[in-house]
Amino acid sequence: MDRKQLPAWLWTGRGLFTLALLGLAAGTMVFFTWRQFAGLRDQPMRTAIFGIDESYYFWWLRSAWFERPFDIRESAQQTGTMPPQEVARLLAGPRTATGKLPNKYGVGWALAGAPFYALADLGVATARAAGWKEVVRDGHGPAYQTALVAGQLGYALAGLLLAWRIARRWVPDPWALEGVLLCWLGSFLVAYQTFIVTMAHNTAFFALAWAAWAALRVREGRAGPLVWAQLGLAAGLAVATRYQTAVYLLFPAWAAGGALLRGGRAAWTGAACAAAAAALPLLLQMAAWKVVYGQWLVYSYGGEGFHWLRPKIGEVLFSPFHGLFHWSPALLLGLAGWVAWARRHPVPGWLWMASFLATLWVNTAWHAWWFGAAYGARAFEGSVLFFMAGTAWLLARAAARPAGLAGVRTLLVLGAVFNLVLAHQVYFGHLSAEKPVTYLDIWRSLGF
Repeated sequence: MDRKQLPAWLWTGRGLFTLALLGLAAGTMVFFTWRQFAGLRDQPMRTAIFGIDESYYFWWLRSAWFERPFDIRESAQQTGTMPPQEVARLLAGPRTATGKLPNKYGVGWALAGAPFYALADLGVATARAAGWKEVVRDGHGPAYQTALVAGQLGYALAGLLLAWRIARRWVPDPWALEGVLLCWLGSFLVAYQTFIVTMAHNTAFFALAWAAWAALRVREGRAGPLVWAQLGLAAGLAVATRYQTAVYLLFPAWAAGGALLRGGRAAWTGAACAAAAAALPLLLQMAAWKVVYGQWLVYSYGGEGFHWLRPKIGEVLFSPFHGLFHWSPALLLGLAGWVAWARRHPVPGWLWMASFLATLWVNTAWHAWWFGAAYGARAFEGSVLFFMAGTAWLLARAAARPAGLAGVRTLLVLGAVFNLVLAHQVYFGHLSAEKPVTYLDIWRSLGF
């Protein structure tokens, strides 16, 4: 590509800083993901999908492909993706009304991974047909897991690209790109888009960013049937991935409703396309519930519930036990920018704020408000999109004064460094994701 075709700012000091951030983001993704791929080549294989939540998501997919759809018993026994004691507890535990093992999690992750899983299975079948009998068609070997992890990394990149395109609606580059990158590097989302990529939070973030992008197109009157269908599919995928993400669909619903009120056959045709596309993942979820629980609609979390009148707001925001701003302090700057931006752009700014507050209430009312083993406040994954827009806005406003821009950048870079150091310590087991982590704990883990 000719240099003249690239943005002029790219060759200034501002552009060099942005390029450095891109390099840091790329290096972060490579550093935190290479061991997952390397482990799949070990003998015996070191599984890249491992954990309780991750296994249930994966088993939805494998059972649909290799067993009786949505019956996860064989996958639980054969895949080795869940700690043995947890598998034993599951197999010895109660069955559902249909005699199946329970699976309380959504099917969205499995649906998102299905295209990559199908390609892996095709590759394995082709290799075996060509005489490579050592390649095992078991549904959980290296080929399958490589495809699924690579697919999730693709969704991570797509989600960040969509976040950047959303930020550019109000903020020019390089500030839009810088805002997305610095917020990402300074947030817990880094972990869930690299070394914990097989959990559902990456898929949920991608789906919500996709829905927000499509909703903006609808709001601006630039949406044909295909964009409407993308809006519906993204919204349905988000809900089927993590049920609570429904609260993030306030702005997409407002955009769709506004388009319908403005009238026109095209809007109603588009809305029908959106509804049909949204029905695909939602009906798949209902079918899974029907097979497993015997009902089309069910609260699959059993005795786990909410304390709506006793929310743990302070703890969820500031506690060492996965508190949002304790683990990701850089998000405080994103919040400040978001509030300032919302005053200038009430829609979607305050609608996003309403979604964030609804998420806050849901998360703080949950009986396990720390959300088990986690890197930071993982249940706020959809809110990171809003913090990214706020960070971009803050950088753009600060750019009018060199000293102000330097100050904001410095704070954001410090937040990113803090988060990457923390991620490193958790990744290599120097700090636990299952316990509260104080700043003193972090300091001591570094040998001081």
